[in-house]
Amino acid sequence: MGRRFFHVKFWVGNLTCALTMASAMMAFGPSQNPPNVEGVWDGFYLATDGATGRVESDVTRQDFRRLAGRGTLFDLQNGDVSYRFDATMARADFVNGTGEAAAGRLNFQADLETYAGRGGDAGVMFPQYHFVPSPGDSGRVGAILLHPFPGAVTPDISGSGRGTFASLPDPNIPGDVADPNFKGVGLVQISPRSARGSFAGRVEFFVDKNKSPVISWPLLATASADGRVIMVSQGAAGKITYDGNLIPAKDDKSPDFVWGVFRLQFHDGQSLFGAINFNLAR
Repeated sequence: MGRRFFHVKFWVGNLTCALTMASAMMAFGPSQNPPNVEGVWDGFYLATDGATGRVESDVTRQDFRRLAGRGTLFDLQNGDVSYRFDATMARADFVNGTGEAAAGRLNFQADLETYAGRGGDAGVMFPQYHFVPSPGDSGRVGAILLHPFPGAVTPDISGSGRGTFASLPDPNIPGDVADPNFKGVGLVQISPRSARGSFAGRVEFFVDKNKSPVISWPLLATASADGRVIMVSQGAAGKITYDGNLIPAKDDKSPDFVWGVFRLQFHDGQSLFGAINFNLAR
């Protein structure tokens, strides 16, 4: 009973904090200067035919607003689709480019979000790839990509997490109201950091603990030296971006905590904003 009370108290206290940080974090506006996006950009894709899989991508060169790089969409139509590209950062939050794949040409556009952290920024990109000709029946391919925080001295956030989530009014939509039915238990599993700098894992949302999760999607995560945590996730129905803070344990016997806000964007155009807070057992 005492442990249950502790978790409920944690949720109530930090729900207020999540509301406060919502406009400061998720509504973070782009600066006038182009951000530094050189390096790793990994994540997940979803094709128009429903195919899903992993993406590994790298921006290998940046000259102010001019970019160049390469990437691979794994297991797209029973094979890997590799590409090279040249792109322009038309604005600090938008990229467009062209390139070549083994079977033809590539055109893409991508919205870009950046997240400040001590020692450098992380980023999230939302590219829409158009291969000509298309690989098999995949047509256009959407993706969500994570650029991890730079630096070797960043927190280890691997572990198993359990907490609660709830819908909140979106601070970027005037008059928006929370969905009272979108709340429940959240489970997060985060593997050790990969050689490419991010943490792979899985997130699950249970609206009813006696039923299957309404969301069970792969994720990628990163953490800054000052404890900012960014996660991305994508499944057949939509994608999630999460912006939170790591709260270190007070002693070796207690778990760390991660609390923050997320935006869930469904592929049918609907979206939900909310908070999820979870402990992180090693």
